Amino acid sequence: MQKYINFIDKFKYLIIISITVIVALLSLSLKNIAFEGSYKIWFDKDSKIIKDYEAFRSRFSGDDTFIVAFKDDRGIFTEKAVRTILRLTKEFKKIEGVRKVDSLSNYQYISSEDDDIIVEDFLYGDENLSQKRQLALKDNLILN
Repeated sequence: MQKYINFIDKFKYLIIISITVIVALLSLSLKNIAFEGSYKIWFDKDSKIIKDYEAFRSRFSGDDTFIVAFKDDRGIFTEKAVRTILRLTKEFKKIEGVRKVDSLSNYQYISSEDDDIIVEDFLYGDENLSQKRQLALKDNLILN
């Protein structure tokens, strides 16, 4: 044990420099380290499971989004604008391949009265438009 201690004591600076150089050289390859969290790493590229899953995803899911916006100089809480929103929402739902239509007319507005929770479509006609306008301006989910 004494020989070991003497060796370390005699060559302490050389050992420190050697360890530093080795660590520096090994750390150069750290830039090539990456994490692959995909499920695909567990299957061959030609796997039937992956091919079937990708075909399923391309047919039944997707992130394709279509946004329609219009501007009415008098605001969207007018009878004409609300009728347009209701008509467009109804027509877009009829288009083949459309899975979901989000609109002010089918936005589920949640409110409460006493002990009751009320869930209703935000716009379902052109009644109470000034009240709906005030609610929309106060609700961050609608406003933003």
